[in-house]
Amino acid sequence: MQDNHTIPDVLKIFAELLGTNLKQRKLEIPSRFGSGYCAGFIFNEHIRMLISNYQLHENIVIKNPEFNKAKKMLFFKFQNIFPETEKHSEKNIVRKLPSVLIGTSRLNTDDRVSIHTNTETINIEVDADYLRKLFHDADQSPVLKSLLQNTEPFLFEQLIYPSLQNIVNEIVTEEVEDTFRLFF
Repeated sequence: MQDNHTIPDVLKIFAELLGTNLKQRKLEIPSRFGSGYCAGFIFNEHIRMLISNYQLHENIVIKNPEFNKAKKMLFFKFQNIFPETEKHSEKNIVRKLPSVLIGTSRLNTDDRVSIHTNTETINIEVDADYLRKLFHDADQSPVLKSLLQNTEPFLFEQLIYPSLQNIVNEIVTEEVEDTFRLFF
């Protein structure tokens, strides 16, 4: 049995919209809509993650159930991090470098979520106040200080180091019993 409060509401709405059920916090895209999957996890009230590896026949827009203008969330969007598939291994398709976009919620305060036709990302959202408490020397870095204050729109992109890519590969490919999935 899956614990319903550990599943992001946006994933529940997405499953309902596609007329399918979630199994172990994972939505398999029905073939009539596309292919792939989307999985979500709420670790606590401050951190949530959405893993998206799918292709849809068309874009979908849904109401954002987590919309909260008052909450200062930071997002980390890992892109181009999934292992290569046949479509990427073709000679005439250029593989993009793995990277992470880091930004403030001030960039994404929409009450609508656009679900794009082709998504291969891991999105992690963290409450800025919660994260600030974990950093004792945040004032030493102007970039980190600005990010954690989350008072202005802020966005930057960083290439992912190979050691982090290995961790991401484990997250998306390792088979773990559902009982331990949130801990993994």
